[in-house]
Amino acid sequence: MNNIELEELGNTLNILGCSKKEIPNKTLLLLSASLQFNQVLNLKNHSGNTVGYISWAEVDIHSILAFLNFQRLPEFVHEWKEGNIFWILDFNLPEYPFKSVIRSQIRCFFKDKFMFHAFGRKPRLSFSSSKVFFETDIFYKLEDLEKSKQDLGF
Repeated sequence: MNNIELEELGNTLNILGCSKKEIPNKTLLLLSASLQFNQVLNLKNHSGNTVGYISWAEVDIHSILAFLNFQRLPEFVHEWKEGNIFWILDFNLPEYPFKSVIRSQIRCFFKDKFMFHAFGRKPRLSFSSSKVFFETDIFYKLEDLEKSKQDLGF
């Protein structure tokens, strides 16, 4: 690890440590794996200071279906870099008044990528580019997802 990577790691852990609640072991394990594969984006304010982070795994549809059907998270090393769907595993942004700055960073970083997240009540799959944006409820069978992608022209 070079000095810049160590500084970013320190910033990420500082944000996590500043949260007011106890940090679940699952969060620490997922963040550790994301850091290992350089799958963490530190979110910066206008001054360039880290104010939050977002972590992910790059999975394929089979990992998503395993989660949806069996609540199974990626557990093997190869699963963290095997696909082209960015599974948002953790998003930590303590109180920060300039959310538009953060939204812009996230949109820029994840542009032209499929994203999956299971925050809130419904898991969602989305795709965003300068030409198209779609977000859909998740399908629990591979055949349904493939049909939906064909209908949308992907």
